[in-house]
Amino acid sequence: MIRTIFFDFDGVIVESVDIKTKAFYRLFEAEGENVARQVVDYHLKNTGISRYDKFRYIYREILNRPLDEEQFSALCNKFAGLVIDNVVKAPYVKGAKKFLEDYSAGYRSFVVSATPQEEIEEIVQKRGISHFFAVMRNSSALLFIFLQGYTALQPLNQGL
Repeated sequence: MIRTIFFDFDGVIVESVDIKTKAFYRLFEAEGENVARQVVDYHLKNTGISRYDKFRYIYREILNRPLDEEQFSALCNKFAGLVIDNVVKAPYVKGAKKFLEDYSAGYRSFVVSATPQEEIEEIVQKRGISHFFAVMRNSSALLFIFLQGYTALQPLNQGL
């Protein structure tokens, strides 16, 4: 019997993949059209990877230059500024909200996302849908929990 459902957020609950794609393009368009397209291509081929890892890859493999902590922090903040409000306003994937409304009471539902923890919590809260989910976790945080044998979810693991 299924008791638990794990949802990705971008493209599963909310139509937000294009928002993040445009943000990657805008962050790197000053590097030229070719670079911006390479960045977008990499992003689209690696949608489940965190933006942090993507920024490091982009600097190392596409721009071929170092990324210091100040630049990294600025990229992260600028990206968040480009996406958070737009993701909050983005439409639901067709049928997603109705599914949550109709079935959330019967299942323990989790959001698993490559979006940073604080951001996914803020977005879900601002959208007014946090009550549908037992837990919202950044995918790397959830992987850590799984590797720990669910111990970090105590007492949430009841009914998993």
